[in-house]
Amino acid sequence: MKVTVLAGLTVLLTLAFSAMVTWYRAPVDTFDGRLGQVGYEVEGVAPVAYALFAFAVATVAGVLLRRSLAGLAVAAAAFVMARIAVASLARPKFASAMTVLQTVQDKGPGDTRGTGNAGDWVLGTTFVDSSGHKLSTATLDKLSGDAANAGVSIPAYFQQHGIHRAVSYQPGDRFWHFQWIESGLYVGAALLLVALVAWRVRRRSL
Repeated sequence: MKVTVLAGLTVLLTLAFSAMVTWYRAPVDTFDGRLGQVGYEVEGVAPVAYALFAFAVATVAGVLLRRSLAGLAVAAAAFVMARIAVASLARPKFASAMTVLQTVQDKGPGDTRGTGNAGDWVLGTTFVDSSGHKLSTATLDKLSGDAANAGVSIPAYFQQHGIHRAVSYQPGDRFWHFQWIESGLYVGAALLLVALVAWRVRRRSL
């Protein structure tokens, strides 16, 4: 009963925090979007899922180790490792990334970086040839040298040889889609951990 009350309080406090941050960041989100690393992790429903997962991890660590300080240390390490793994390995693959090809331009108003949409989450930028094959760093260095030898700028040389910049990204309108997927992962993990605690406590009482 006590655990349920604490979990409910955790959800309510985190919802209030998320709502406050979402309101505060509204002007910033207009320019930076919500799918980026900062806005995504403090807005929406994901913070609630993070809090529940942290609560479950701490509860399990406390039950298994029976030492408050050791349990908190282990729980903190497990929580951070899980967050890093999901954010860097799983989240970019919640949906198939999209790619936009851009003509390489000299620096200036015509040199578009990113996707042109501030709300999109840019995953990476590469260069591809006219066949769509990714160019290695060594190849790009050679082409840059060839451009210098030919007496033309690198962007102009790339244009002549059909080389484009390829920007891989997740569209900003996938914010809620990603939020529900990630929240489901953390809430599911939290439920499994709570079930583990219940099984452990029941086994001790036998």
